[in-house]
Amino acid sequence: MKLYPWLCCLWGILLSFNLSFGQAPTAKHKASMASVWKKTEAKTPISKEEFQRNKLQHLQVEYPITATLKKEETDILGYTHQRYNLAYQGIPLEHAELVAHFNSNGLYLVNGKKFNKLPTATKASIPSEKALALALLEDTEQQAFLQRAKKENKTAWPPKSELVYTEEQGSEIPTLAYKYIISTKTPHDIKAIYVDAQKGKFIKAISLIISCNAQGTGTTLYNGSQSNVYTNQSGSAYHLEDNCRGGGIQVKFDGAVSTTSDNSWTNPTTESPAFSTHWASQVTYDYFLNVHGRNSFDDAGALMVANVSSDLVDNAYWHPVDLETTFFAGNTRAHNYFLRCRWS
Repeated sequence: MKLYPWLCCLWGILLSFNLSFGQAPTAKHKASMASVWKKTEAKTPISKEEFQRNKLQHLQVEYPITATLKKEETDILGYTHQRYNLAYQGIPLEHAELVAHFNSNGLYLVNGKKFNKLPTATKASIPSEKALALALLEDTEQQAFLQRAKKENKTAWPPKSELVYTEEQGSEIPTLAYKYIISTKTPHDIKAIYVDAQKGKFIKAISLIISCNAQGTGTTLYNGSQSNVYTNQSGSAYHLEDNCRGGGIQVKFDGAVSTTSDNSWTNPTTESPAFSTHWASQVTYDYFLNVHGRNSFDDAGALMVANVSSDLVDNAYWHPVDLETTFFAGNTRAHNYFLRCRWS
């Protein structure tokens, strides 16, 4: 029987059930979104039907958001899981989600993602077409892409937009933005472009093209050499990122995405620990998908992020706000434990 070393066995499943009621983000890890929902203490168990009718009251939510059931499924253990899309003043809160879990006794866990603070803007100040034009002038990186798209899609320009609330780097308050889905044929590309609906400021562009454009080789700490491991090439650099499994896998070393120039990960101090983590995360994802039909740790294709720290600490942890694991170097015995959990 062949045994596979795993990175902290059952990596993904354990994470999804480690988000408990009442946890709060620390000041050290402030972010625009949190994974915690506070559940009211009910005198009697909350049934699935009761929760669906009065979910926000049971979660002690006082501000005017709405939650719309997106999906309900029952797993092989008989537990039911409901996923809700969220909106504020009728405008979708992008990337925010409420997930409620029920067993035979009723509601036992609520997790997902929510914004820490309420939006301040509820109406766009400038028209969609003008906002896109201003963004085109402002962001030089996207100018070429948008000019190509405009030339190729003359009859369908300007593109349709949707008002959403989205995360913006450096801000804890969600930004009211126009979201455009724009494509080009030469080269083939599709992007979601976000532009501030108040200022016409470019916020971000997210590629909707899944690209597995590189396969790396490297030396793992406990399982020898591994090849054909998906990485991501950007220019002349290769990153420990896999865009072909769920919402992706990303591995950092001391907080920065691991990078090399030749896609060969053999340095025993900085590259092998990160490469081991990347390979083991891919194997873990494949196991849960192929054996249990589970798509990432939340069964919704969430991005799996692992940070390998060079600090000599005998520990590893899951951060419920940053939604990533951190594995420390520690001493030999601790490192052995976290990187040699086995699954047959």
